[in-house]
Amino acid sequence: MSGIFGIFFRDGHQVHKDDLVQMSNAMAHRGPDGQGLWSEGAVGFGHLLLQTTLETLYDQLPYVYTQFNLTITADARIDNREELISCLGMGSLDKVAITDSAIILAAYKKWGRDCALHLLGDFAFAIWDSVNKTIFCARDHLGIKPFIYYRSDRLFVFASEVDGVRAMSMTPNCINEGRIADFLVTQLEGIDKTSTFYEEIYRLPPAHTVVVSKDRFEKKCYWQLDPNYELQLKSDQEYVEQFREIYTDAVRQRLRGNNNVASMLSGGIDSSSIVGIAKHLHRSATGKPLPVFSAVSSTDKSCRETRFIEAVLKQGGLSSHTVTAADMPSMNEDVSRIVKSIQEPFDAMTMIIAIYLLAKKCGYNVMLDGIDGDVVASLSPSYPAFLLKNGKWLQALTEMRGQKKNYYRNRMSFLDIFMENLRSAFVPSIARRLRHKYLRKSLLNKAIQETIINREFARKINLNERLSRLRAYGSEGIGSTLRERHIKTISHPYLTVGVERYHRVAAICGVEPRHPLLDKRVVEFMVSLPWDQKVRFGWNKFLLRKVSEDVLPPEVCWRQGWEHIGWGFESKWLAVNFDEISTVIKKMVERSRDEINNSCINDNLKVYTNRKGPENETYLLDAFHLANWFGRQN
Repeated sequence: MSGIFGIFFRDGHQVHKDDLVQMSNAMAHRGPDGQGLWSEGAVGFGHLLLQTTLETLYDQLPYVYTQFNLTITADARIDNREELISCLGMGSLDKVAITDSAIILAAYKKWGRDCALHLLGDFAFAIWDSVNKTIFCARDHLGIKPFIYYRSDRLFVFASEVDGVRAMSMTPNCINEGRIADFLVTQLEGIDKTSTFYEEIYRLPPAHTVVVSKDRFEKKCYWQLDPNYELQLKSDQEYVEQFREIYTDAVRQRLRGNNNVASMLSGGIDSSSIVGIAKHLHRSATGKPLPVFSAVSSTDKSCRETRFIEAVLKQGGLSSHTVTAADMPSMNEDVSRIVKSIQEPFDAMTMIIAIYLLAKKCGYNVMLDGIDGDVVASLSPSYPAFLLKNGKWLQALTEMRGQKKNYYRNRMSFLDIFMENLRSAFVPSIARRLRHKYLRKSLLNKAIQETIINREFARKINLNERLSRLRAYGSEGIGSTLRERHIKTISHPYLTVGVERYHRVAAICGVEPRHPLLDKRVVEFMVSLPWDQKVRFGWNKFLLRKVSEDVLPPEVCWRQGWEHIGWGFESKWLAVNFDEISTVIKKMVERSRDEINNSCINDNLKVYTNRKGPENETYLLDAFHLANWFGRQN
């Protein structure tokens, strides 16, 4: 994943090269294949290159287009290249030599600030327009590429990472205590799409642009999903065929590379469907099997994830690479190096780090994955409530029976499922609001009791208000449609922060993640479907499963339930590094930080050390990652 950064002194102050160098150094891991700096008066741009497509071999960024007085720095993969090259009059040039950044510049020249509407793919970029003395910045529709910024009356600074922005000497460095609370009460990670761990430093939300000049700062949303359009086809097969075409092209575009592309394979329908399509495209383009990387169980032969991964591998056409929790000791030096250098405490995903590191070691710096299918390709499990509300009782009962069999299985009885949907459908909204109001105290106490947050700190940062703000994202008006609810789920900050977390971890490992299920066309298509193409007979991701029947074994297409093996990696890493972890935690406790419950941490350290009683490993890992993050502040 490449990196971008830049400085604009809105008061006309001259940019110093040293500031750009400091920003570049702070994100050096993003530029193994080259770096560039450019400055002119009050503006300076920088670029760090990770070559992931053939076109990036020709990229020399920042790029100055002197004919039109424009300068660009970009981290981008534009997928509708052919269409734009023709539309923008670039067809006479060598297409391979036409870089994605050149296409973006041409689009800006033609459409101005509406150019992002015409781009398909993953992108974050900034363009200096020296005629109008403005910087135009944009982030892609689903927020795959990051864009972080700080602004004041005097200064505008941007970068792909928070540390890049902080490296600019004039950027404030005040910790955002609310975000620390969000880490300690992990459900709050998705409280918004803008805040960072530092006051006054923000993330640009997905599908937004920014225009910055001497006296203007204008942020604008340029794309939203349509809640009114419903695609109506004649048969299930027509839906399958149309989705297969769109989904296949989304996978094809993300296979663009220079023999450096691989894919995650988890055993779930999301990543498995990507692999099932990608292996045929990859074989056709290269004549080679598709490399896939998986985390599998090393001890439990009945592990469902491992069994489904093996079923996909048996179909052939794949080159398999696996990691297990038992590999943690041998990988510990490299994994621990990444864990200790993470940008945010949220990012310590040991299993994912191990997979990315193995991929990089094997020579792959692009990784396809399907972390987003639950949100994009399905509906919330509460959809039977909508059917009940609209008088479709027979359909609702059929779906709830299917959910019991295929989704909840032994976790909920049919009666509980029915009563939960009945309450959701018919309890008045005012009653729900009153219930939430009276539950606020108990929910607050629960959040405090189940985490290591200090009660006084929770009161100081008004944890209750933060929990209420998060809950408001999930509020569903009685009159809302299933499509509006689907859009609300996709638009929730949870999807954004999840993608951003994977991006940060991948970037520090030298890998670029790509998400076919977050292709704009795929998302728009899924939203436009009738509800029973997304879910049917209790099966979530119904259409995705139907499309996958041609490329996956039936037991994978129609698997029931799920199983996560990631915690085994976390637990093993804790055991291997416990002496160092306990030392770091004890030092933090000795300083009596206001944010954490020190007695709770001490108790869990003693229990874990002496192996007397049920220890809570999550508490220890949270304490370590927070202590490690505090130790990196300056």
